[in-house]
Amino acid sequence: MYKETEQATQIEAPRLKPTLLLIGGISGCGKTTMATTVTAQLNTLGIPVKRVVPYTTRQPRPGEVNGIDYWFVPKGQLEERISTSPTAWDFGMCHGQLYACPIANTVPPPAGMSVLPIHPHTLAELKATYQGSARIMTILIYLPPQVIPQWRACFVSSGRSETRDFGSELSLQASIQEDSESWDHTFYPSWNQQQDRTAFANAVLRLLSYDRSVQQRTPW
Repeated sequence: MYKETEQATQIEAPRLKPTLLLIGGISGCGKTTMATTVTAQLNTLGIPVKRVVPYTTRQPRPGEVNGIDYWFVPKGQLEERISTSPTAWDFGMCHGQLYACPIANTVPPPAGMSVLPIHPHTLAELKATYQGSARIMTILIYLPPQVIPQWRACFVSSGRSETRDFGSELSLQASIQEDSESWDHTFYPSWNQQQDRTAFANAVLRLLSYDRSVQQRTPW
């Protein structure tokens, strides 16, 4: 356990093998924000990290930027790209929308890391795709009961509550938690954005500094 307010720069940057960090969780849990944050934090420490930007056919949410959060493209256009070379893409459906990443874009740089936010159901497929070409580290963002009201409020304030089945999302989270052995670690956000960003970046740095053979599951 460590203080969430400590700065990520206080932790010595580890020497990396090519690493793929997969960040999973239900819609709106903060996985995209955490992927962007940890990318920036590690880059400031001189660690070569690239934030993989997936393609999606859904509409941008308030505050999202094309090319930074996702590449927002029409469904027909993305389907055509994938159909020309299906083995070169990781892709799947979520809430009726298509999400995809070119495999070549996801491979991490030498002695560096690629960071990819994912839907939890794609975890096994992604592990199978990249096993052997990169060290894979997986983190599940799990919303504890005390932050569920704030999570719901974010959908309401952005006008997305009518398109979201909160019960189904929470049932999905519960099923993921039951299969938590599939994930290396679980992160429990406090919904304090600054604290969560610092805590998540520090957690990733600590994990990277450990030898995988002696890592233990530890909720932070």
